[in-house]
Amino acid sequence: MGEEAAAAVTDQADPTERDVDLAARLRDVIIVGVLLAAVTLLHQFTNAVSPTQIALHDFYRRLYYLPILYAAFRFGSRGGLVTALASVLLFAPHALVGLGGFFGWTRGNRSEIVLSGVVGRPCG
Repeated sequence: MGEEAAAAVTDQADPTERDVDLAARLRDVIIVGVLLAAVTLLHQFTNAVSPTQIALHDFYRRLYYLPILYAAFRFGSRGGLVTALASVLLFAPHALVGLGGFFGWTRGNRSEIVLSGVVGRPCG
């Protein structure tokens, strides 16, 4: 009877632990989404005219690594790669429209897209 009672207590504790894990994962997904949205807004709506604004614009572009790294540490390689893909999809329209299409991209923008995937994979 003691083993059955212990099993019943263990079964009752598992849903609570699963709920906590689910809540933590949901929180992390929301954090990644908010970080991606914030970086995208900062990057796309910075008017790169003066040298200071150009520097800020480049800095904001590099901030895409923060949600990628966070997702990689929280969700593993798959989370880092999914977030890297999301950041590329968010960055690509701006690069295509603002920089004259695929062949008008600077080497730095293309390398940022490649590095997003490179960073997302091994950090997980």
